[in-house]
Amino acid sequence: MQDIEMLIDVLEKGPVFLQNLLASIPPTLHKIRRKKGKWSIHEHACHLPVAEKMIQDRYRRFLQEERPNFSSYIPGETVEDHLMDDNLPEALEALVKMRTETIYLLRSFTQADWIKKADHEEYTDYGAYILLRHHVMHDHFHMYRIEELWITRDQYL
Repeated sequence: MQDIEMLIDVLEKGPVFLQNLLASIPPTLHKIRRKKGKWSIHEHACHLPVAEKMIQDRYRRFLQEERPNFSSYIPGETVEDHLMDDNLPEALEALVKMRTETIYLLRSFTQADWIKKADHEEYTDYGAYILLRHHVMHDHFHMYRIEELWITRDQYL
């Protein structure tokens, strides 16, 4: 857990990284679903602020509860999938605002908060630190998918 500050710093820079990535992609490509049943660039980007709210709520629960119990979060299954209809500039603005709040919240965690464990129906091991690391990888997973949808030839998707 010696990398907590680094992970928080990476999260803090995520929205700007996303904005720069999206600025390099022609907007005409944003809403194209290149593969049946898979999200578009627009949907991946709009998912991040929706997920940010859920993740931020989980961090708060780690501060409030001794051992929180979490359910799976699966867009289209456990939560409604409306992302194609979302306004992308508003979604990005919301992500910046929420991420600032999340970073402030994370910097209030104590060592005791970071080692807290939780129960999660989907995972065998889950805790505040794992959530932090998962949060960083979640951001980067979706940003990778955005770039992949932009530059990868159809036969390689």
